Parts: sequence; C-alpha cells; structure tokens
Amino acid sequence: MKFKTPTGKTIGTALETAGGVIIGAKLSQGVAPLFNDTLGLNDPMYGQLAVIGIGGLLAAAATGNDTAAKWLRNSGIGMVVQQGKDLIADLAQPMLPEKDGSTVNEFINNLFGNNQQVEAAPAAVAGIAMGNYYNNPEMQFLGNMQEEISFAA
Repeated sequence: MKFKTPTGKTIGTALETAGGVIIGAKLSQGVAPLFNDTLGLNDPMYGQLAVIGIGGLLAAAATGNDTAAKWLRNSGIGMVVQQGKDLIADLAQPMLPEKDGSTVNEFINNLFGNNQQVEAAPAAVAGIAMGNYYNNPEMQFLGNMQEEISFAA
C-alpha cells in the first residue's frame, strides 16, 4: 500500500463511496421500524435483522463498476453498518454499567450509545425559552406584558 497525493478522480471516488454509505445508513433508519409496524413485530431487533439481510443482499447483488452499481453496493453496505451498529448497541444496553464518572466507564457507555448527558427540555420549557408564553398558564402574564408595550413613534 502506498500513499499518494489525491487527484480529482480519487477524491470523487471516495465521495461517491461515502455518499452511498451515508444514504444507505439513513434510509435504513426509516425502513427498519416500518418492518416492525407493517408485520406487527414487538421487538425492533427483527426490523434491524431484516434490513441487515436486505442490505447484505443488495451489496452482494449489485455487480459492475458503473455509477448505479457503486451507489447500490455502497448503500447496501451503509444499511448493514447502521443497523448492525444499532443492533449491537441495543443488545449491549442492559449490560452496561451505571455511569460513575470514570474514564473507562464513560468510554464503555459512549461506545455503546449510552452517552446522553443532558435530558431534553420539556416542550413547555422549550416554548418559554423561545418566547412562547401562551402554552404555559403560569407564564401567560409575560405574553400579556409584551402586548401592552407599544413602540409608537
């Protein structure tokens, strides 16, 4: 293996590969839940496994070196990678140690997707932060105060 200065062609090939993988990964995030909903399955693992299988078949079946074949092959790889990552993270979640602040513990939790540090603000709090006082009865007086202020010249 040798490293060379990238050319326009090699950069384009790399971007084509990355683009196909990203598209496949994002599409798989929408398709996997549809399998569960359509088939009435209770466990998201089934949808993930189905998309992993479909992505693997797509990657193996897309032959040739034309652009369409490359995009299909790379999209199949992206589907397998995304759903495989999600499946491993879902299976590992119950076995993860409680967060204790140590570096190794944080690494293990981050590795398997258990890295939410701050919970999302409730909608009412988010609305207040954005200036929407009307959804929260306790804060409606702020909205009324704004209406009473006039900026007449």
